Amino acid sequence: MKLISETFVCPSTGWGVFLVYDEESCELYARVCDSGEWDPDFVDEDLLPDLEATEIWCEHFGYRPCDSYLEAQMVADQFNASF
Repeated sequence: MKLISETFVCPSTGWGVFLVYDEESCELYARVCDSGEWDPDFVDEDLLPDLEATEIWCEHFGYRPCDSYLEAQMVADQFNASF
């Protein structure tokens, strides 16, 4: 099962991101938020470079080994988010 965190603001760009904890593969990774207030089709064009930079931030976050929900939550806590 994949658990998705609350959306939080990327520390590098200010765009919305969220974490995904994949219980089957025991991995944690970040994804760019693209819905609601973060929908690229409805956001000010001046913010679109932030979207591209946020995709890079997510790539740098990478796929991290994560053995438990508690471990995933500890990482989410660093971004003031929860699962």
